[in-house]
Amino acid sequence: MSMKNRFQRRTFLKALGFGTAATTLPFLRAGRTRASDDFPLRCVFISTHNGFPINPADPAGGSAWGPPRTSETEFDLAASPILAPLAPFQDRVLLVENLSLNVARSSPGGNHQSGTGAMLTGEELLDGDFPGGNGDLRSGWAGGESVDQTIARRIGMDSPVMSLQLGVNVRENNANNRHRLSYRASDDPMEPENSPYRVYDRLFGELGLGEGELTQLRRQRGSVLDMVTGDLTRLQSQLGSHDRATLEAHAESIRELERQLGIGAGSCEAPEIGAPGNYLGVANFERVSTLQNDLIATAFACDLTRVVTLMYAGGTNNQIFPWLGVNTGHHNLSHKGDSDTIAQNQQIQINAWYAGEVASLMERLDAIPEGDGTALDHTLIFWGNPLSKGNAHDLSKLKYVLAGGGGYFRTGRYVQYSGGSPSHNNILVSCANAMGLNEVTSFGDPRFCDGDLPELL
Repeated sequence: MSMKNRFQRRTFLKALGFGTAATTLPFLRAGRTRASDDFPLRCVFISTHNGFPINPADPAGGSAWGPPRTSETEFDLAASPILAPLAPFQDRVLLVENLSLNVARSSPGGNHQSGTGAMLTGEELLDGDFPGGNGDLRSGWAGGESVDQTIARRIGMDSPVMSLQLGVNVRENNANNRHRLSYRASDDPMEPENSPYRVYDRLFGELGLGEGELTQLRRQRGSVLDMVTGDLTRLQSQLGSHDRATLEAHAESIRELERQLGIGAGSCEAPEIGAPGNYLGVANFERVSTLQNDLIATAFACDLTRVVTLMYAGGTNNQIFPWLGVNTGHHNLSHKGDSDTIAQNQQIQINAWYAGEVASLMERLDAIPEGDGTALDHTLIFWGNPLSKGNAHDLSKLKYVLAGGGGYFRTGRYVQYSGGSPSHNNILVSCANAMGLNEVTSFGDPRFCDGDLPELL
């Protein structure tokens, strides 16, 4: 084999996200799932904002988020005013309630600011000039790396795109710490890309995967695997019995990869996104969300990236939802009193729509076959909100949906913490561990983290 051919093959394999050492040796296995060890782990961190409303139909005035619950495993998602769209996936969902964002309490800035900044970093905000809600609670960017970037540096380094930061109408100009979720490092926020058209160009343009080329890509994938298998076959005659057995195991893993690529080939198709439009227009909010979900699923199916954050509108956003008949800004609604039944019900509509978008992403991933399961089985979806209750700016009793998870979390459960609620930082440790970063035992400010959440396993 010439050095030129060897280089080309390594370059090609790296472009597929399989690493640079996959010529005559097995494919890199870093970041592979515990469930089958044959498919890449992936994760999506989703943030929505302004807290969750109460349920006006509940005489006790409880939250509209969680469903009625008899025990951890006995609950009915379909009965939740907000989470009902997730009901078809109840056995693949883990609900977590009553964590506290303690690090945000001691942080500079208002709760919208400190809650958003700490959501994935677990760190206080730095001092700075961004005004809080009343104009005088000033603060800066978050003081540490976000968990998605910690994960991406482990499982995303060999991907064509190490991680994607996506937004749906997140502020682009004059942005502040209420409009950034992901951080490379302290004082270094990453701007989410609101335009699905630019995301498309990045995934399928800059990487040379335009329309019609994916078919050629799949053919190349097959031919590369043929070459690798041939290399292994030739090596077998030169090895002793122990090394031959090891090599045969490597060959079997490659045959399994061939099967995976063949099964999933139909899912690796550049989505139809239409002509570029006003992606920041209120009327296009719903469509942009749909396109971003399409692009996430396609990027995973093509193994172009393995780590994504998706931020909806940012903290204190006043997005309206005319397709739901809600024409009052979300932030304004979130400040209405609990006795304002109309406002509470409109907030339920908004958050149920968000739940529907999470369910839609799950449906897309569940439609991508992978071995005996689907891409959803190898993807962790984290959906959270920096506030538990908008009109109280409450940083306690926070609520999370964990879905999929690669067999790490025990799903089909509704875990409610009580008493001294665990710190939010702990769930970030659990997410890092779920992606194979077992050495992560603390995340963010160590004053507010004492390890993972073993109850979720």
